[in-house]
Amino acid sequence: MKMAFIMEPVLTINFIFCMIILVMGYLGFRKLESPLLLYIGIAFGLFGVSHLAQLAGYPSGAVALIIIRIIAYLLVIFGIFSDNKKVIEPESQRFNKSDFRVAGFLQTPACKFCWGILKEIFRAHFTE
Repeated sequence: MKMAFIMEPVLTINFIFCMIILVMGYLGFRKLESPLLLYIGIAFGLFGVSHLAQLAGYPSGAVALIIIRIIAYLLVIFGIFSDNKKVIEPESQRFNKSDFRVAGFLQTPACKFCWGILKEIFRAHFTE
């Protein structure tokens, strides 16, 4: 059975970005030792597998692809839930050495714009 790749621009771009996020999540985990980055990276890797399968000709409603996407979403939910347990701490214990490493990583040129948006979101939600 020969499979022809479908040249769908949206799926191709989604696949490329998923692979970039997978690599960034892994590298961020190695540098910052933050499991959240690894969970999100793996989840986007699974989304990338789903996009690649669609590019290979599988229908988007295939049961296997739906299961892969569900696992990816659950992984993101688990990672965020685990990380949120760390946020709910007394103010005096909130900042430690790893927080400054995370802030340093997010201040790199590639992440400055995203970091600014995240700071505004966190400021809006956690300072009220």
